[in-house]
Amino acid sequence: MKVASPPFDSLAVREMHDLWEMAFGPDIAPDITFDPLSGAEKNANDFRVYRVFIADQLGATAIVVAPIALPELGALGEVATHPEFRNRGLASGLCEQLLEDFQCQGGEAMFLGTVNPNAARIYERFGWSHIPDTKLMVNLAGNETPNEFLKSYFTDLGTPEAQVGEAASRIPIIPLIVSPHSWSVLDANASIFSPRVESQASCLGLYNRYQTLRNESRGEWFTLVADSGKVLGISSAVHVEGKRFQVDGFCHESYAGMFGELIQTAISWCSDQGATQIIARLSSMDEEKQSLFESVGFHKQRLDGTFEHGNQKVDAVVYLLG
Repeated sequence: MKVASPPFDSLAVREMHDLWEMAFGPDIAPDITFDPLSGAEKNANDFRVYRVFIADQLGATAIVVAPIALPELGALGEVATHPEFRNRGLASGLCEQLLEDFQCQGGEAMFLGTVNPNAARIYERFGWSHIPDTKLMVNLAGNETPNEFLKSYFTDLGTPEAQVGEAASRIPIIPLIVSPHSWSVLDANASIFSPRVESQASCLGLYNRYQTLRNESRGEWFTLVADSGKVLGISSAVHVEGKRFQVDGFCHESYAGMFGELIQTAISWCSDQGATQIIARLSSMDEEKQSLFESVGFHKQRLDGTFEHGNQKVDAVVYLLG
């Protein structure tokens, strides 16, 4: 077993991505892309890559990511075994070791996402618990249930500040998104729904949904961050067409009073891009969210198709700023 951190050279990165494509299939993009493995996030996140080599061939991998500013949080990803070396317990051995290392270094909560029930049973044996209404699991160093942990995690955090989304938020957005939310559509721009209406399956991939808006020059995203580094809300803005832009966002329910400031960051970005029209596309079910948008100057304009989550279809309502 080898444990290393970025930067990795291009050959090593390519080797890992080739293994993940064999393990997960060509249609499933890895959550950890080339840039962080090449060291692009070294000042924001601690990436620990666990690998097993058999006769110089990469046999299995597992990666733990923890924010440098918030090392008690972590997420597990890219657990994969080469098809030739399956059923030898390679991935299980990596996960057992990395969890021990994480907790020995003060880690308190490690998240993962899996839609594979067989994999989930293996993780359960190592102490992972299912997060209600999601396909995510968490391994807690303490004796709390996942819901108890999430409740205490968001307690007494002071006054947060809105800022441009950063790599340091890669992991802290996970507990925010999987927490209970009364709104059904959290962020239409990134297709983020409340766990109460759609079981969240993504874990490390959640960050990529937002970062893709920026990387593809389609938009920008912002976070509401406490001094501790915990993320309490997210807003986003995307270009629709011409000078028309769309904004959206959400906060943890305990910080709904900061929603206006958070959504204003997205509005200001649109204005800086020369927007002549700024809209929000909201669920007709989310009356509280509609009221908050109205409080910052939006007004209801028209119905615009539906949102589909789970087995439900719900009317979408367009709100216009000004």
